[in-house]
Amino acid sequence: MRRLLALASLAIASASVVPVSAADRGTNELAVATALPRDATARLDRLVEDGIRAGDFPGAVLVIASSQRILYRKAYGARSYEPRTIPNDPSTIYEFASVTKATITATAVMILVQRGTLRTSDTV
Repeated sequence: MRRLLALASLAIASASVVPVSAADRGTNELAVATALPRDATARLDRLVEDGIRAGDFPGAVLVIASSQRILYRKAYGARSYEPRTIPNDPSTIYEFASVTKATITATAVMILVQRGTLRTSDTV
């Protein structure tokens, strides 16, 4: 269940952001730096590519890091649907809008609820 929630969070966050700047190299180079198992990266690729095909979001840049080291980085799809389609590259930067902060916070709260460290009825 936790894995499904994390993957859903990725899809929601990707759909809720707008790219604001990146060098337009006119390429969709992947620039993969990986220290993750191949089967794990294949599952991530399928998840993101399925979301793009379904029209859930135009694209994403996925970065997984640990201890200030990039374990995996890959660009998928386009920066936006309109006004024109520009391919993502690993340096595409997305702006997190107000709705994204709420979505990420709600997801984090529900993870804490699942772990039993927080109740939705708790006061803040």
